[in-house]
Amino acid sequence: MWCIIGLGNPGERYQSTRHNVGFDFIDRLSARWKIPIDQAGSHFLFGSGDFHDQPVLLVKPMTYMNRSGNAYRRLLREPEIHCQETLVVLDDFNLPLGKLRLRSKGRDGGHNGLGSILEAAGTQEMPRLRIGIGDAGADWVDFVLEPFTPKERDIIDESIDQALSVAETFLLEGIEKAKNLWNC
Repeated sequence: MWCIIGLGNPGERYQSTRHNVGFDFIDRLSARWKIPIDQAGSHFLFGSGDFHDQPVLLVKPMTYMNRSGNAYRRLLREPEIHCQETLVVLDDFNLPLGKLRLRSKGRDGGHNGLGSILEAAGTQEMPRLRIGIGDAGADWVDFVLEPFTPKERDIIDESIDQALSVAETFLLEGIEKAKNLWNC
């Protein structure tokens, strides 16, 4: 079973902020694949279904970004959840607005949510798809919690649409094909 986790912060205050791009991705994927996020687990919301006969679990941690690993730790108790079959989708202020980067492994790059997930997994060998939210400058804490401007939102929406296609290619044809086809 593939587990796709979109990182973000729960609550109305954080909706549509830069740090919730992972949640936006999961919401769009849920609609596209017709897999509703309508179940609650310990520390997360989720939906399960199939994508091209491949069982998938779509997950939104409800633990706040920096504690996302608490939700993933709980998921790892399930025998069908494995680190190598998990795709983490997250924001990245080190990437230009709308740029995508797909990797099979690596460090957290200073992203506390990803760091928490990797710590819970006990490995850095976990696929991740980063979505660029623009340059934060020195004041990154406030930057990631701000909403996008209307112009930026258009760019991010287009980027999320592309990220959906990247994820589909990744699941169906593998990470190298997805990276090459989508230039990320």
